[in-house]
Amino acid sequence: MIVSCSIGTITAYFGFHNKHLPKKGEVKLDFNNILLNNPIVDNYTIFSGTNTGYGFYGVNVATEKIFMVDLFDQTGKKISTVTTFGLNKASSIQRFNVLPSVLFNLISENKTVYKKQVDSAEQKKVVVLEKYINKMFKHVGLYSARANKDCKSYSVKLCALGLSNIWAKENYSYSKSILVYEEIIFDK
Repeated sequence: MIVSCSIGTITAYFGFHNKHLPKKGEVKLDFNNILLNNPIVDNYTIFSGTNTGYGFYGVNVATEKIFMVDLFDQTGKKISTVTTFGLNKASSIQRFNVLPSVLFNLISENKTVYKKQVDSAEQKKVVVLEKYINKMFKHVGLYSARANKDCKSYSVKLCALGLSNIWAKENYSYSKSILVYEEIIFDK
């Protein structure tokens, strides 16, 4: 974190004062990119949660995304809905909700790639990413399904929380303002 902020400050300083700009035909090395965009730093930011942008530094800046798991019995009747997954503290729930935000972004990116004409290598990436997303959904729901012995199938929904009218001053609850973005149904 300190390294990232320091490099960003130094880069901004030199950029603002137009120092060390490349001359015609000269190659400019972008040290900010070299130091910050490498596998070691990328993995650190993923595991620490700092790759989520302003959502990490400022609480409730982005649209909140959550998982909702509906558990069904053998007749298809809904047993219960799970949203907190056994997490009791607000800080742990907030940290867990980074996963739905990351998956939301991956799904959005994947859907835009599907609309384009892509080569076979890019198409393989899309298929692998789709399998990864499906597996993540399955295991999020499986955690709740295993805890309930009557559960025979479950539905995992990736939801965005939002108001129907952002300009109206209203009190809202999750039940009134949930927008389902993606839903996958699994058998236990």
